[in-house]
Amino acid sequence: MGAGRPRRGVPRWLVAGPGFFLGAGLTTYFGIGGMTAWATGNNVDGAGWFLAVVLPAYTLWGLGLLVATSSYVSQTKPECPLNAPAPHG
Repeated sequence: MGAGRPRRGVPRWLVAGPGFFLGAGLTTYFGIGGMTAWATGNNVDGAGWFLAVVLPAYTLWGLGLLVATSSYVSQTKPECPLNAPAPHG
């Protein structure tokens, strides 16, 4: 940043929105859709070892994003003004 400019934080939704969207998308597509298709044998072409590695990996990546985003949201939540200590003066 330039000298003399106030430092501004990043809005929470700018980080949390894509984190939740991508985490839910990866988990849903690979975790639910991919594993269901693989388990039932529907519309899945490819080597079995490849699918056994890729589907759980992307599912865990999605779950990790969801956990990390949830943690970020809870850690950056502003304090409730009702719980703030009374000013001394």
